[in-house]
Amino acid sequence: MRNFFFCLMVCLNLAGSFAQDSSVFYGGKDDLKGILRSYNDSIFEFSSIFSSNALRILLGEVDILNSRYWELDIFSLSQMDNRSLRLLRNMIYARHGYKFNSADLTAFFSRFDWYNPRYDNVDKFFTNADEWHIQMIQAFEKRNENLPNIVLNKPVGFWHASPAVATGYSERFIIHPNNRLEYYFSSMKNVAIAQHLNGSYVIRGNVLIYSVNEIYFEMNNADIRGEPWGYDWGRSTINKLTLERPIVYKFPVSDIHTSTITYYGYNSESQESYVTLTIGGKDFFKLSDDVNFGR
Repeated sequence: MRNFFFCLMVCLNLAGSFAQDSSVFYGGKDDLKGILRSYNDSIFEFSSIFSSNALRILLGEVDILNSRYWELDIFSLSQMDNRSLRLLRNMIYARHGYKFNSADLTAFFSRFDWYNPRYDNVDKFFTNADEWHIQMIQAFEKRNENLPNIVLNKPVGFWHASPAVATGYSERFIIHPNNRLEYYFSSMKNVAIAQHLNGSYVIRGNVLIYSVNEIYFEMNNADIRGEPWGYDWGRSTINKLTLERPIVYKFPVSDIHTSTITYYGYNSESQESYVTLTIGGKDFFKLSDDVNFGR
């Protein structure tokens, strides 16, 4: 029942975004309906574009943590307060049976049938994903807009979530002059998703505040009958939704710095240095100063 009311709130909030003059959605109402159909006729699935894993976990869906592929996204974390972030971080400990010293944490997790406190230390049970997500959450917990503002040195350019590009681009930020900021979702997914976000940013303290006022959707128009191997992802259309009220995301941000990556080959290893910007606890590597790179 609790999950239902949460989903209902998400639905109503999103519906408010769409209940605007249809002219703000370039492509018309039929295309908007097509976007919703691509998410199994479900507004709740549509809302997962902005990832709700963190919120689902806080509602007690701890099974998400059992998947080796689960991933917290920086967008859902960015809209959580420190109380929720603390609960989410400790959810990882609770999942492994940690006995909390804090009465409020014990009371919170005891509400879930799966919580079985039996260990004073659970570090040995942590997976690499567990350790990575704890680190990410802690980065968000350290946001402080009252610190001296971080000044980014030569930020304009193409910032990619990996120092290398394989068969397609991963997540990436494109920082333009005059503080315009684009975020592109990974292109290595052959499903219809939001293609990218467009807006502006300011930095207060160690926080990058991203105000999104445009959402671009890429419809892949799969044709399961068109190719002998099943799908033709070559046809696509881009639609844009302009929001009357921007969606605001708050990410922890670091100074631009140099990081060294070690590559291992057959009986050899090499190191490469990259200009790096950490946003939301994730490293983004500068592949180019050109904002049109990779387009």
